Amino acid sequence: MLGLYHLIHAVGAERQLPEEFWLFSRLLELVGATRSDVWQYYEGLSVETFTRMTRALDQLRLSEIAEKFRFGHIAWSGPDQASSLDE
Repeated sequence: MLGLYHLIHAVGAERQLPEEFWLFSRLLELVGATRSDVWQYYEGLSVETFTRMTRALDQLRLSEIAEKFRFGHIAWSGPDQASSLDE
């Protein structure tokens, strides 16, 4: 998967790719964040990227992922607030 991530990044630098490719790359970045890094992931996430991701997840009917992504954005700051998300 990491090779696909790098390929999308390289090709995406040269031309516009479908939204699904962008979303795949952003979700892979989230998956790569360990629990101790989740707070850093959400802390560094811009409002624009968060909005674009949730919109794309909704449009692609990935509602369960969208729900967990939104929950993580709300609950990331507390030590045990995101324990259900960790599971």
